[in-house]
This record gives sequence, structure tokens and C-alpha cells, in this order.
Amino acid sequence: MDQMSKDDRMQRIMERTRELFLKDARQRMAKLNACIGQWRGGIVPDGELIDHLYRTAHNLKGVALTVDLKELHRRSGDLNDFIVRQGLESGRTMTPDDMKICLQLAAELNAELERIGVV
Repeated sequence: MDQMSKDDRMQRIMERTRELFLKDARQRMAKLNACIGQWRGGIVPDGELIDHLYRTAHNLKGVALTVDLKELHRRSGDLNDFIVRQGLESGRTMTPDDMKICLQLAAELNAELERIGVV
């Protein structure tokens, strides 16, 4: 087997991985957006929303760079890192300013996913 066919095979693997990641990202963001809507309606408590924000950002950040989506990696990292820095993932009570920043970062993450055609 020559080097080109190995390269082609690797390229196909990366393309398929990216397709699967984008499908998963679409599903995760749909669930996150529904959770935000339920939080705004008073149905979902703050802690549940933060948990959902954190898990979504963490999962997207973990694979985005691997599939060469650098801006998505950065945006999901911004949200993930803010939640960790503020101690929100470990149960610290969220302030109104914390929530405002989390929702802004989630909106920026959504905008990046829209830009790349995911949502």
C-alpha cells in the first residue's frame, strides 16, 4: 500500500469524525438551548442549567480542536473556563452577573455553530 492511499484513508477518517462531531454538536446545542428556555421559564433551576452549560462546553471543547474547528474550540473553552474559574461546576451559588456572562458566552458559542452551519 503506498503512502498516498494511507493519507487518503486518514483524510476520510478525519472527515467522518468531523461529520459525527458536528451531528453530535447540533444535538447537544439543541438540548442546551431547550434547557436555557426552560430556565428562563422558571422550570429548570440554576444548578441544572450550569451543569448543562458546563457539560456541553466541555464536550465540544474536547473534540473541536481535533477536527480543526479552532474558533469553536476557543468559544467552548471560554464558557467552560469561566464556569470552572467561578467554581460554578462545583456548586458555588451563581450570581446574576455570573448567569449573564454564562448566557452571553453560550450565545457566542451558538453564533459560532451557526457560522459553521451546525445550528
